[in-house]
Amino acid sequence: MGSQPWSPLSMGLLTGKYRRGQEPESPARMKDGPGVEVRVGDWEKLYSVVDVLEAVAGRRGATIPQVILAWLLVGPECTTWLWPLGR
Repeated sequence: MGSQPWSPLSMGLLTGKYRRGQEPESPARMKDGPGVEVRVGDWEKLYSVVDVLEAVAGRRGATIPQVILAWLLVGPECTTWLWPLGR
């Protein structure tokens, strides 16, 4: 069974813009727009996930979005959105 990723960066929440105790830089939905479509049930959990992603990205010399998208690229269960890449 394959899958099609929907919003792998979680509507921008997993870009690294949203950090514990910091105001996001523009452009950011929560800063420049109403942000009403973005709902976070547990901000502390989000910050913890971003901290881990930042550590992984730092070890790889990459950005957080690059790590997330690379993880999707190597996953055999992700089949639909990679079709143009020849998978």
